[in-house]
Amino acid sequence: MYCKWCGSKIDENSKFCPNCGKEVLTSNDGSQSVISDDSNMVKGEKANVWFAVLSFFIPLAGLIVFLVKKDKEPKTAKVSGICAIVGFLLSFVLSIILFFLVINGGLKLTENLVDKSLNTFDKVIDKNEDVIDHSDDNITNDWDDYEFVINGKELELPCSYNELKSVTGFSAKSSDENSVLSNNYYTIVNMYKNDKLALSIEVLNDTGSDAKYVDSKVTRVSQSEYQVSNGADKITFPGGLVAGQEITEDKIKQLFGEPTDVNNYSSDGYESITYTYNEDTSWTTTNYFKIQVVNGVISEITLDNRNDD
Repeated sequence: MYCKWCGSKIDENSKFCPNCGKEVLTSNDGSQSVISDDSNMVKGEKANVWFAVLSFFIPLAGLIVFLVKKDKEPKTAKVSGICAIVGFLLSFVLSIILFFLVINGGLKLTENLVDKSLNTFDKVIDKNEDVIDHSDDNITNDWDDYEFVINGKELELPCSYNELKSVTGFSAKSSDENSVLSNNYYTIVNMYKNDKLALSIEVLNDTGSDAKYVDSKVTRVSQSEYQVSNGADKITFPGGLVAGQEITEDKIKQLFGEPTDVNNYSSDGYESITYTYNEDTSWTTTNYFKIQVVNGVISEITLDNRNDD
């Protein structure tokens, strides 16, 4: 005979169905209630494959199938329930993986976009520095005019310490400002902005008697790539050159012609070339323009003029 509930074949003396666990009903006359094996009776349930597939891809549908079919079609209900759980867990795991992939990819994309934007911005700045129009600040292409520009104001060497301090906003340490320099002596003084080294200068005392540094005249200004990268206001030297700018030898020669002297040093990927232009090497009237280039970048620029004429 067959179970009334699930259709599984059971033994004549069984009180419970071995498949679904339902109790075998007994009629008033003592006979068991079973399902006959004619065409209208269930002869053994098979799980519905389509419900299983639906449950796997749509777990909510699987839950509904389980609740509806659990009594009449327990195999279909069970398989649908299992497929729904597996589908839900798999979807959950894939969602977490996809989430991290999207986040990680988004961060990398953002980083790449930022890097590309910064690189483009730097290239534009470098390019503009090479072709910058200095008509407004009257910067000269002749190094022996001894002119330089900072904060939109033009200065010419030699100049006074106070004049340079006023225009640049840089200042030497108080101990240096109050130091005394003997007549016909010169010395190198560092100037700072917000306690950071911004400029190196040379002061010369030719007053005829001892004088403080601040009362001597500035005959040389020198600024390095390090000082600029440390936050110093850039000095624009003759030819529109600034420390930290990329430049080639051809560009230097195009601006100023053949240098008086070229000093080259290289070692293990480090190449330093110093181009010097000078007219007079006498210590009282020496004047020169010096450009140090390290690996294609201006490392330091120096402009010097001790001659008042």
